[in-house]
Amino acid sequence: MLEAVAASLPMAVGLAASPVPVAGVATLLLSRRPGNAWAFVLGWVLGILAVGLVVSLIPGLDTGRGEPTRLSGWLRLLLGGVLLLLARQRWQGRPAPDDPVEAPAAIARLDAIGPASALGLAFVFSAINPKNLVLTFAASASIYAYAVGPSAQAGALVVYTLIASVGVILPTVAHTLFAEQVQPTLVTWKDWILRNEAVLVGVLLVVFAALLASDGLQILAG
Repeated sequence: MLEAVAASLPMAVGLAASPVPVAGVATLLLSRRPGNAWAFVLGWVLGILAVGLVVSLIPGLDTGRGEPTRLSGWLRLLLGGVLLLLARQRWQGRPAPDDPVEAPAAIARLDAIGPASALGLAFVFSAINPKNLVLTFAASASIYAYAVGPSAQAGALVVYTLIASVGVILPTVAHTLFAEQVQPTLVTWKDWILRNEAVLVGVLLVVFAALLASDGLQILAG
């Protein structure tokens, strides 16, 4: 199980650092109904677990010996290529330095939605957003390749989910306990993320594309 957690850890960190969900939860915490942030956190967690469950149904990833299969290696190469394409798209769509900062449409309307909508939107962010989907898909493939047995695989997936959710859980907990103290930080944090979102995502995508491609080549070479 520890090997599976270690293999999925880079993807978990990348998901935790995803700018848009972090900006989204900050927007909810600064809105008139900050309690909706907890629904957002729940939706985010459920989305990650849903992707992990789908990957568990794919045959050929688990050898039963704690070793990745060749299919797992080819899958990493494919996912790395997808991330590179997404990185190119994000870089080309980045705003000019003097352009005004505008929140994505989904983020801009967060303070006007209810808890069910917040949950659904977070689920979309974690389970359907291409970048986050690829990262969790790759992490889940590593978990099912390295962890031996359903209990170890489930445990590794839970650990991955918790680490991948730090970016939305920590500010929500901090605001719940110390609302007045953390609000100025949330405002600064949100503005900085929205201004630099395209560059941040582009860099993350390139780094994880290289990581996945390297892992894939090592598996195939072995």
